[in-house]
Amino acid sequence: MKNKVINRILGVALLAVVVWFAWSKLEVGNRVTKWQALEDICSGRAVAQGRQNLLDLNDRAGVLQALREKLAEPGDTIRCKKNYLQTLSPQYFNQPRTINRALDSEQKATRRAAASLRYGDPQLKDRCAEIALAWLRDPEADSRHEAVLMCRRLRLKEAIPTLLEVLDTVPETADELQMVEHSLAALKDFRPTGLSDKLLPIVANESLDERMRGAALETLGRLDDAPRDKVQAIAIRLLTNRGGDAFMRAKAVTALSGKPYANEATWNALEATVLDEKETDGIIQRMCFNALGSSADLDRVEKLLFNRRVYTNPYFGFRIDVAAALSALNLRERVALDILCEYLVDDDPADTMFKVRQEAWLSLWTLAGDTYGRFYGLAQPEIFQRAPKPLRDREMARHYLWRTEMTRPGVSRQQIAVLRQLTRDLGVMKRIREEFEKRRPEILDRWEQERKIEEKPPPAKEEEAVVPQGPTPPKEQPEDKDNKQDEKEEKGG
Repeated sequence: MKNKVINRILGVALLAVVVWFAWSKLEVGNRVTKWQALEDICSGRAVAQGRQNLLDLNDRAGVLQALREKLAEPGDTIRCKKNYLQTLSPQYFNQPRTINRALDSEQKATRRAAASLRYGDPQLKDRCAEIALAWLRDPEADSRHEAVLMCRRLRLKEAIPTLLEVLDTVPETADELQMVEHSLAALKDFRPTGLSDKLLPIVANESLDERMRGAALETLGRLDDAPRDKVQAIAIRLLTNRGGDAFMRAKAVTALSGKPYANEATWNALEATVLDEKETDGIIQRMCFNALGSSADLDRVEKLLFNRRVYTNPYFGFRIDVAAALSALNLRERVALDILCEYLVDDDPADTMFKVRQEAWLSLWTLAGDTYGRFYGLAQPEIFQRAPKPLRDREMARHYLWRTEMTRPGVSRQQIAVLRQLTRDLGVMKRIREEFEKRRPEILDRWEQERKIEEKPPPAKEEEAVVPQGPTPPKEQPEDKDNKQDEKEEKGG
């Protein structure tokens, strides 16, 4: 019995020695780590960690050899091959020539992966174009949407027939849908003749995926040769269907935002949606309001801003835009002051960043100037010494209607950081509102005086007295002076 126990102990010890010898001396551990890292990189599960594990092996030659072998193997997806090739980039193993050579690999997946990484290089552009077209035309290839993207960016018009054929298919998988969306985006750039005839049936077919229909509608809105009356009618019908798909309604607004559709029919539909109190989608209403600001007459937009149904819209994002637009259009009116004062204490729980309060504060600062209690509660009042100047040119103001926070002209990141802390405190914001309300008569009077000065025509310039001018003698030339001197001397003699 004792001998059996001893033999078992010796056997376990011997096994441990063998395992240790294999793991350390024969580098089995490194091989396992390398194999697992390559699997992680290929699958995309833990790419960053897999690459770091390869770097930590301190076996550059072995890792490079393993990567080259993987690139030469058949069967992997293009995404897998691309992950391998990116591991050879300067950030990791710095083997750009290996990536370039992969363009001529015997494996299609490796060639295509390399082309997707190198098509931006002017010296490799032609080779990458060949690969991209072959990839696009291969219906069995995976990741074909990347081939579409390459053809689009390389402006390969030879791809147009294949892209049009894609529109005849009904996508059944996420990859196929992505292929259609990329094809539509490319065709929007190429704008081949007859594209609108392909797109109209897609938009009208309600059995198709909304993403496909929406992308088709958006593309239609950008085509010069599209039947505008039909496109406008379809887009307005989709928009005004309150119970319709939100994605399609959003794409309808995008289509109507194009210059070809800037007319009364479009503006009336957009305005009706903005003012519809039964509308439950605030995002759609905000998009419509933004579209109106981009193309409609600004007097119309101004009138909307002072409409109760607009400035009390339940969606806080909509009210953010109202606050910014009041300032952009330089609307120094009592109702504007009242709206912004109310927004200073906006307490919508959905507005977790207090953006409505921020935009109201910034607009009041811009419109009221440097003298009205804006410093109250500020941690760094010294950086708020100069308020942004209101925009005087209304058409220029159109470009700033919906610019908020750091996209506002005259507002810095440092000021926004301080303001974000201020607007979190509702008590402080209430006291700021009280200050503005107390000074309302003073502010309104100032605005009135400013308006009178601006409306006063500039004084007419006095016309300078015109002095009658007769004929002037020709300028005396040097030889004339010499001749006169000779005549004087002769008379004197």
